[in-house]
Amino acid sequence: MIRHFRTRWLFQLGAISLAASMAGCSAFDIKQEVRIDAIASTKSVARGASFILNVRNPALAKEGATYNRALAAVSAALESKGQFLAPPRTDPQYVVEIDFGVGNAIQQPNSGPIQEKFLSLSARDYVRGGRGEELWNIKVSVTEAGATLDHALPLLAVVALDNAGIDTRGETTIEIPLKSPSVTRIRNITEAALQEDRKSTRLNSSHI
Repeated sequence: MIRHFRTRWLFQLGAISLAASMAGCSAFDIKQEVRIDAIASTKSVARGASFILNVRNPALAKEGATYNRALAAVSAALESKGQFLAPPRTDPQYVVEIDFGVGNAIQQPNSGPIQEKFLSLSARDYVRGGRGEELWNIKVSVTEAGATLDHALPLLAVVALDNAGIDTRGETTIEIPLKSPSVTRIRNITEAALQEDRKSTRLNSSHI
C-alpha cells in the first residue's frame, strides 16, 4: 500500500544549549548503540530525487500513531538528505519500502532480556506496474532499556538514512549521541508534522 506522507512543517532549529550535568558530562556524552545491517547496489540515488513511501506490511496501518510516526520520521530523514516526496498523481523516481516493529528479546549482560526495536528500509527504482531494481536495503535496531518503539523511530530513521547506500558486509554496531543535532531535528520535525496532521484531521471532521 503506497501512501504519500508530507512533512509539512520543516523549520530550522536554533542554537542548541548544552547544560553540564553535576557529574560534568553533557547530554552528548550519552550514546545509544545502534546495530546496522546494510547492502547496496552499484547504482546510487541522485540528490534531489523524488520518492514515495510503501509500507511493506499493510497490517501495520493498524498501529495508528506509531504507523504515522514511522512514515513522518522516514520522510523527514529522506528530505534532510536532499530528496523530496513526489507530489500526488506524479511518478516518483524511486520507492522506499518500510517495515518496523518490535523484534525478538535479546539477552543483555547483567540484566534480563530486552526487546529489539527495528526499522527496515529498502529503496527501488520506480517502475509503473512493476518492481524496479533494488538500490539499497538497510535494517537498523536498538535494544535500549525502557525505550518505546515510538521514541526510537526518529533515531532509527536518522541512522538508516546516514548509512543507506553502503554495504556493511554483515551486521555492525555504531554509537550515536541521543541528543545529537540530527536526531533532535528529525524528532522535532516528525512531531510537528504529526501535530499538523492531527489538527487537519480535527478540522476536516468538524465539517462532516
